[in-house]
Amino acid sequence: TEKVPSLAGQRREKVGIRIPEFETTLALLKALGAPFLSSTVRMEHGPIDPLAIARWYHGRVDGVVDGGTIVPRVTSVVDLSEGSLKVIREGVGPVNFFRSM
Repeated sequence: TEKVPSLAGQRREKVGIRIPEFETTLALLKALGAPFLSSTVRMEHGPIDPLAIARWYHGRVDGVVDGGTIVPRVTSVVDLSEGSLKVIREGVGPVNFFRSM
């Protein structure tokens, strides 16, 4: 929908929508009963530690969800904006679901 970029505060024609598989995120989505805006935190090397993120971004973010330390994985990215599937990056997350659309 054309409303998504403006709702997300973006001045872009396209935005990415993530479909999570992480249990903590799914539980938060269920509790809220609505989508929410988030950002991926990129750390230099190794696992992502929520306590390190909280220290690094102290005073610059509203909150950090502590779902435990995780090892980053490359996710799949698909573009459906032109009416057909274009796989931008294949990683974690099946793209076959979108191929059947």
